[in-house]
Amino acid sequence: MITHLAAWPSSSLRRLSVVQDVPPTLDHSFAQPIVFFSLEPLTALCRSQTLLNVQHFRLRIPSRQIASFLSTPLGNLHNVILLDLSTTNVTNDGLAAILVRFTRLEHLILDDCGLVARAVEISGEFAALGMLCASSMLKRARQKEKEIKEFIEAKRLLAVAERYAGPAETASAILETGKRHKGRKGVATATFSLREKPEPKTKLSVPANRGGRDLPPALASLAKVRVLPSLPCLKSLSTTTFSIPTPTVASEWRHDFARGWRDGLNMVTATRMRLFTSRANGIIRLFKFNSFATDREVEAAPLQCLSELDLEDPEFGAELADTEPPALCFAGSGAQGDHTESCGHLSSWEILDTAS
Repeated sequence: MITHLAAWPSSSLRRLSVVQDVPPTLDHSFAQPIVFFSLEPLTALCRSQTLLNVQHFRLRIPSRQIASFLSTPLGNLHNVILLDLSTTNVTNDGLAAILVRFTRLEHLILDDCGLVARAVEISGEFAALGMLCASSMLKRARQKEKEIKEFIEAKRLLAVAERYAGPAETASAILETGKRHKGRKGVATATFSLREKPEPKTKLSVPANRGGRDLPPALASLAKVRVLPSLPCLKSLSTTTFSIPTPTVASEWRHDFARGWRDGLNMVTATRMRLFTSRANGIIRLFKFNSFATDREVEAAPLQCLSELDLEDPEFGAELADTEPPALCFAGSGAQGDHTESCGHLSSWEILDTAS
């Protein structure tokens, strides 16, 4: 089914719900049936035009770790604002990857995902969770800077290889500079040859990058680019624990989450202020995220989804201290329970459960 969805020719879908229903069994000791034996089709789905305009996405595959498939490069998930991954297996690393990939995400539902420890006392779990949610945009900015550096290095190697060897030998020259793959060779790989060896060619030695001093002007300018972490936009996080907490316990968890959120936000603010200072002193070129170009476009031009920040930009010097933490809901996906106002469950029922 997922394979057919990935091949869907239209990109007009605004909401999509894919749920593996587990049939009830009398003996709960049996393992749940695995309907989706391979999750590789999820990669094709995330890269397809089907999800290009989807804003509300529900994907429930019990006990499976799907974060890495949703976070695949060249994905088309930039417009999702509500994501429901209930019953899947989501780790902290998976949550971080999801927050980096879904850059417009406002409501995240992770009921029965095992996100927090199954213990009588949860000490520090929600503070760490709050910090992770607030600081996820730092990781996104660093990933973008890494992509730019890799782009610069690839262009530098290409320019140097063409200068020394000419276009015909460029590809082989660049391959010579790459690292050898680790691991043992196959048993059938011969270490000698009975054929006559060709005359040895002089290998092209591509000089290492010397701090950007040997870069062409255009690439040297790119080397000064730094990316400003964006404002976190998550408005609600829904998750369940080992048991429904009492109002007092829930209040304590929300307090811990808000404390961690503020700590993470302080990290983002400190990074932003350092970048603002460096930009004002003319040390760096500062860019901000301003659009949601497809990953294929960004692969060809790493600045595709960025715009340069000048000193007159309203965002220059702005702090994030007043950003409210997301609302936490522990009531579960059912209609019963004390749901937090404006939680993702309410939006999910209104939008996904009423879809025809």
